[in-house]
Amino acid sequence: MCWKIIHEEYSKNGGQQTRLWNTEEVCNIFQDKRVRKSYFKDVHGVESMTVNMNEITIDPRIIIIALRKMLKLRLLALRGNINMDLEGNRVFLEDFQLPNDLRYIEWNKCPLKFVPSICWPQKLVQLSMRDSNVQKLWDTAQNLPSLEFIDLEHCKRLIECPNLAGATNLKLISFCGCESLQDVHPSIFSLPKIEKLYVSFCTSLKRLCSDYCSPSLCGLWATGCSNLEVFSIPIMTHHSKIKLLLPSTALTEVPSTIMHLKNLEWFAFNISYSLQKLPLNFTPKIGLMDPIKYEDDTCIMLSRIFPTPAFLSLKQLIFHKCKSLSELPYNIHVLQSLQTLILDGCHVITSLPTSIKNLQQLFELMVVDCEMLQYIPPLPPSIIYFNAVSCKSLEEVSSLTSEPSREHYAWFGFHNCTKLDDDAYEAVLKDLKSRIQLVANNDGYLHNGNRFCYYLPSKESIINEWLPDYYSREASIIVKVAPDHKISSYLVGCILISQYQSCKLVEKEVIFGWKCYLGKSCNEWEWITTSGNRALLSTAYVAIPFEMVSDHKVVWYDGGSNEIAEAIKERRKGTTCNTMLKFEFYANTEDNEEVVIKGCGIHWMHVHVNHDGEISPDASDEGYESDSLELEDESDDLELEDESDGLELEDIENCDVITSLPESIGNLQKLITLLICKMLQYIAAPLPPSIVFFCVNNCKSVETVSSLTSKPPRKHKAFISFHNCPKLNDHAYEIILRDLKSRIEIVANNDGYPNNEEKNDNISFYHLPSKESILND
Repeated sequence: MCWKIIHEEYSKNGGQQTRLWNTEEVCNIFQDKRVRKSYFKDVHGVESMTVNMNEITIDPRIIIIALRKMLKLRLLALRGNINMDLEGNRVFLEDFQLPNDLRYIEWNKCPLKFVPSICWPQKLVQLSMRDSNVQKLWDTAQNLPSLEFIDLEHCKRLIECPNLAGATNLKLISFCGCESLQDVHPSIFSLPKIEKLYVSFCTSLKRLCSDYCSPSLCGLWATGCSNLEVFSIPIMTHHSKIKLLLPSTALTEVPSTIMHLKNLEWFAFNISYSLQKLPLNFTPKIGLMDPIKYEDDTCIMLSRIFPTPAFLSLKQLIFHKCKSLSELPYNIHVLQSLQTLILDGCHVITSLPTSIKNLQQLFELMVVDCEMLQYIPPLPPSIIYFNAVSCKSLEEVSSLTSEPSREHYAWFGFHNCTKLDDDAYEAVLKDLKSRIQLVANNDGYLHNGNRFCYYLPSKESIINEWLPDYYSREASIIVKVAPDHKISSYLVGCILISQYQSCKLVEKEVIFGWKCYLGKSCNEWEWITTSGNRALLSTAYVAIPFEMVSDHKVVWYDGGSNEIAEAIKERRKGTTCNTMLKFEFYANTEDNEEVVIKGCGIHWMHVHVNHDGEISPDASDEGYESDSLELEDESDDLELEDESDGLELEDIENCDVITSLPESIGNLQKLITLLICKMLQYIAAPLPPSIVFFCVNNCKSVETVSSLTSKPPRKHKAFISFHNCPKLNDHAYEIILRDLKSRIEIVANNDGYPNNEEKNDNISFYHLPSKESILND
């Protein structure tokens, strides 16, 4: 629309340009000799000009000299590099002049070392000259009453800070990364409207001094000024909301000029015993970096600093790149006002203290890029936001919280924590179940409006265990709900997010959820409800994004499934047919870029109340059409007794704690079904030839299978399953393959099997973990 308006103006003005932004068009105008001879009459009406200097095909001096004739110019942006010595040209220096109507100047990477002695435009509001060669801007104070922003970031040759006494409206100045800057002009601290001063990583800066500090100053950033030895700014007591960041400097003591202050918005400093002197209510937020002067072990220093007035009233504590911090002190629990704890880039810390669970007010904990962190202890029940980002060694999470909080929202993220063990995933699932229990019991929760989200690297086996009933490799799934299904309002959703994305997920909030539809007739669906959530998958605190190194999954409950339960009840009236539901999952960034979903799933949590009034979720979802088998544990014996005389036994089930099978099991001549779970370690004896259904489920220790059957039965069907038995050795696979060959030989010889290819009556099915080498063989 903007371009359309500009082109309409162009037509109305008889071809007179008012705005230039197309580089090719700019070059065509300025290379025309007739234009240059007529003193640029065709550009005197231009009000804004944006030029990419990397793309121009003419001498850049032509454009710069022409500025003096562009009297109506208000916006100037010269972007890119000019690989030319402009200062060696006498004509250029004499003719260079900026129009007085200019409000905005952006000349990043300016090649000039010294700006010629000119009168800067008095109407100038913003000046940006990032990454320039400039060493100083002007010699004497300029009258710039409209100037509000100066950005000279990363001007590495800037030696001298200009006198800014004439910029009475100036609000923000940034000298970040000006490595050669040695001093800051004291006029800055006297400006009546100055709000923010950035001098971080000015490594040559030695002093920040002034006799006066403007009451308008609300932020001073001096992080990484490694040679800053003196800080003497007389900050007044009414600077109650100032941000003062002085970490990673050469200051060994907290400056005496700030010791009297209270209620600073944010204070950052090196770990130092001088922090003990800070008064009560000095600030609610403190950031700490490695000590400059190592008076003691860093952990010991902190243990003595924590029980002091300023820290006892602290609400937010941040450790940033504390590379000497191997552990947090156990007495961190004295910080009873602490609400937020962040550890960023603390590479050698291996675990958090168990006393952290006693921080009664802590609701946010973030551990970012802590490379050696291995263990997260139980967290306090007040935690509602936990994020571990790129903690490459993190394996163990004993439990998320000692007990779930009564808050209606919780987020637990493990971005790029790819070494998490199975028990950590179980801890996450346990936390989700516990929160749903509280919702069901109305124990401090509303039934609707609760959102519990869990974000962690994908483990395929874990996903299958979490979602035994419905899981899809696409972004949608169709569910058949049987008539005898126990209707539940507690629906858990899951999406598998691909690590390969065209958009940057870690820099934007992601909106995700599902839309549920009720099947009306053939290919007709009626919308029931929508689940919607939004979250920043990584963290907003870290400036450097951490790209995904693997697929990640998001599992959530948001209390939005009550409408589904009601729709199922209504649909069942007057019919015994299955109810059909369709779930379409979606995920996109806040600016509507699509997020690639590789899989999705749902799981209904069934909640029962026992005689004591306690609530427990039922792991089985009765009434679903599903191939997953879940057995109750009704046996206290570790081994099957010798049943050699029980020749009439046809089924053995519910044997969760069996560790081995007796040799006499081969004598059970009518045994058809054998289901074994969890604790089985080996199958040494051949099974009876009558076996047609043999299922070993989640036996994580079973390795050896000496023989399946003494000889294959004369049955037309067989189902042999080793679901989630990852330790099966190569010999076990050979035994299974031998069984398959034997059955095919009997079919080929018509030895007890009907060889009927049309009806396909003979079905032998083997289900076991994949081993690529065995599969190829």
